[in-house]
Amino acid sequence: MDLSQEVDTGSQVESKDDVWISDLADPECRTDLANARRFVARYGKQARYCFAWKKWLGWDGVRWQVDGIGAVRRMAQDIVDDVWTQCRLAGRGADSQRWASYTASERGMRRMLAGAEVRLAVTPEELDDYPWLLNCQNGVLDLRTGELLAHDPTWMLTK
Repeated sequence: MDLSQEVDTGSQVESKDDVWISDLADPECRTDLANARRFVARYGKQARYCFAWKKWLGWDGVRWQVDGIGAVRRMAQDIVDDVWTQCRLAGRGADSQRWASYTASERGMRRMLAGAEVRLAVTPEELDDYPWLLNCQNGVLDLRTGELLAHDPTWMLTK
């Protein structure tokens, strides 16, 4: 399955940070941490980072898989677009424009993702930790009951 087609980059995740991270007039909203929180708020249900593997994983609707095609990087670019849009729509000043420019830089995106890594961390032990669940294309088979369940990213299945 092609992760680039399956990752829904448009869904929003509710976050208590949603209000303050959108106001670029506030200096606290112009930090790498604020950008990491923007990323987590928007993509927290679709991306995880495994420090042991030094790899991002993405949810494709069926399973978690290592992001080998840059889907997480494209998600970060979407956050850059959001920051520019916030800056333009609100008619923000030079500080906000400098922040949007920095956010769009290689360094800014790298730091945004580094901040998100710790908030979206998963260990290898957490992956595929349900031996009685068999992930199939049409659902997840519970081997204890024989019931076919809907796919669920919280089970952290990768196979």
